Amino acid sequence: MFGSKSQKWSIFDLKQTSIMALGLSTLYISSRGIIKQLTGAEIKVLKMPPYVVVARRIRPYSNLIIALGWFYIRCWPDCSSSANLSEADATEGSSVIPKNINILQMGALDFIQKICEITVSSMLDYVKENHNSMHEVTSNAALCMNDFVGVALVASIVRWVQKIQRSSYCNIKDRVVQGAFNFAKVYIPFVKKEWNKENEKMEADLKQSLWKGRKNVRKVLPKDGLNPGDVMVDLQKRAVIENKKWEKGFVSGAVYGGESHHVDLLNQVYSVFSLSNPLHPDIWPTVNQCEAEVISMTASLVNGGDDRVVGSITSGGTESIVLAVRAHLEYYGRNCGIEYPEILCGDTAHAGLDKACEMFGIRLVKIECGKLSEYRVDAKKIERLISSNTIMIYSSAPSFPQGVIDPIGDLSQLAIKYDVGLHVDGCLGGFVLPFAKKLGYNVPNFDFGLPGVTSMSADTHKYGYSTKGTSVLLYRHNELRRCQYFSYSKWTGGLYATPTIAGSRAGALIACAWASLVTIGESGFNSRVKLIMDTAQRIANGIKEIEGLAILGGDVPDAMVVCFAIQEGYNINIYQVAEGMTEKGWSLNSLQNPASVHLCVTLKTVEHQDRFLDDLRTCVQFLLQDTSSVKLEGSAAVYGMAGSMPAGPVNELLKLYTDITLSC
Repeated sequence: MFGSKSQKWSIFDLKQTSIMALGLSTLYISSRGIIKQLTGAEIKVLKMPPYVVVARRIRPYSNLIIALGWFYIRCWPDCSSSANLSEADATEGSSVIPKNINILQMGALDFIQKICEITVSSMLDYVKENHNSMHEVTSNAALCMNDFVGVALVASIVRWVQKIQRSSYCNIKDRVVQGAFNFAKVYIPFVKKEWNKENEKMEADLKQSLWKGRKNVRKVLPKDGLNPGDVMVDLQKRAVIENKKWEKGFVSGAVYGGESHHVDLLNQVYSVFSLSNPLHPDIWPTVNQCEAEVISMTASLVNGGDDRVVGSITSGGTESIVLAVRAHLEYYGRNCGIEYPEILCGDTAHAGLDKACEMFGIRLVKIECGKLSEYRVDAKKIERLISSNTIMIYSSAPSFPQGVIDPIGDLSQLAIKYDVGLHVDGCLGGFVLPFAKKLGYNVPNFDFGLPGVTSMSADTHKYGYSTKGTSVLLYRHNELRRCQYFSYSKWTGGLYATPTIAGSRAGALIACAWASLVTIGESGFNSRVKLIMDTAQRIANGIKEIEGLAILGGDVPDAMVVCFAIQEGYNINIYQVAEGMTEKGWSLNSLQNPASVHLCVTLKTVEHQDRFLDDLRTCVQFLLQDTSSVKLEGSAAVYGMAGSMPAGPVNELLKLYTDITLSC
């Protein structure tokens, strides 16, 4: 049967073979069960790891394998004799290769092949005529060059196929539109004129909106120093005006605590350590101890209380994401020989991840988190996209836009199965979800209790109620944390090493984070989290009763974010709702894809939840009667325009917005 050339296979034979194989498999499993019953011993079946894991483990040795294979074929006596070009072959080859090439009659690959043949044959002819003793060496060199070009060509083709295969229509469209826009605004007069006109109009509107609170603008250094008392009076007057909005609880997020006694404490702590710098632990050992204790306390909250879970304090959520990406790139990417790393995430992932991937040249593969999945990452879609280039899966607990928690338990299983990292962005929920879970709220597993989680971030300057500028980044083990460090031993200024992107850091901010955690304590966090979670759920229930609005991300908020949009069938612009709320003193977050608005509940919101619902209901009812009376201004206008424009012009408007905030 095996090896018989006359054997013919049919579909029936294949079906029979499949049935036989299934029977053998069943018999084998049954025999395992019998053995277990007789001996009590469990027989473990060795399973082959997924292909992407095998490829990742082999990749670091691929160059060595190729080199050894090439050496065996080209240099081993039994093989190299048949591979070397003989003198006659070389002469014959040079005589039959055409000297004139008509490029119009051949493809690019044929053209490259002919060029290589002509180059090699010409070189061999020259050597044979002028340096006959070097002919054999030159022949071997020609073979080496042939092999090198062939391997490089095959590798390039494989990379391009993978890139095309994993490119989405939206990515390709965005690149094409961006390129076309960049060309048109510079080289097509009509487009350039219209764009400049629209740009100037938008610039004037943004300046009017963003600069309206500025007074006594100084553009040069005063000749003589100002009186310190006058400076403090001026700044205090401005602060009183600007703080009113968040002190009234009319701001989404931004200031998460704000109790006067707690703010006074933080200000006092900052003044004590205002000049400290953890870059010099020999001068400020207390700051160094504060950092270590903040890391340890945070780890204990997220099931990382053992000695293996380690971390560092960063300047905020974005730097935590950037450093997590850097660490995974080194540990799961470069150490495994991956030249074109990829990270998988949902389109609800924080934009800091896009920034990190752009910085490190990593391809970010996003999946759509739509209404059907309640804007959560679909683990099955993630699994289909995992490749041998994947270094990390990114998840949110909760996500910034809709405030939902991704299925981190399912993603953890994928991370273990395919031997990749899993980062949990808990910048919003890191100091809320652990306490909410203990209080009995429906919070899924999201932390180091899941074996596949390799890193987590939690912002102490959000619901850790500390001053702005601190976040805690945690790692499963120290080997991964070390990959985020930078060290340089050959600097003429001495030995240099830093744990984060910054060199010098504000030790006062670290001391404030420590003081905030230890003064609030577990009981203080429990009471605060209960207030926030109950308020978020009550506001969500109230929004569901407002005609024309719908809650996004599930009927009950996963945490502190309440996201809402316009119901289908209602002709209202959600950004007009946001603008109407702005006129009533509220500062909400406008979102896109889908167009929506969210409120991030803070301690200050608790006191004004009824006022929020009343104002929101009034705005929507007013718009249901007349949608033309509310004009979009400032950031609302940018969002309104972004919904109808391609990415290229919108990116230019965002840069214009940033320019204005940095100008005077």
